[in-house]
Amino acid sequence: QHPRKPGSFIEVEDIGLEAIATSGDYQQYFLQEGQRYHHILDPKTGWPSKPTISTTIWARTAIDADIIATAVFVLGEEKGINLVESLPDVEALIFTETMKDYRVKSTTGLQGRFRFVQ
Repeated sequence: QHPRKPGSFIEVEDIGLEAIATSGDYQQYFLQEGQRYHHILDPKTGWPSKPTISTTIWARTAIDADIIATAVFVLGEEKGINLVESLPDVEALIFTETMKDYRVKSTTGLQGRFRFVQ
């Protein structure tokens, strides 16, 4: 599911990895004075991690995918992509909030292999 567009989904070609997990700020959160507070905390600050809004990880096992998804969410786009690219049999799709909208970054193995559908 798209983290900011309900009803919009991401379609991904079969990449040969059996497990998938997503960490995001759009299911477990509350808004206070226009600010979104979610459940994934940055251990350095104790506050909700920013600016990542969603990470989806493909891996060989569900436990690996889940752990890596949360770690990449906190690490952010650049460090997260670098981590995933260093791991065998792992791919990532990362949504990052920008001032006006969002951007999507993927690992090399997913480039050109996903699209948004309604």
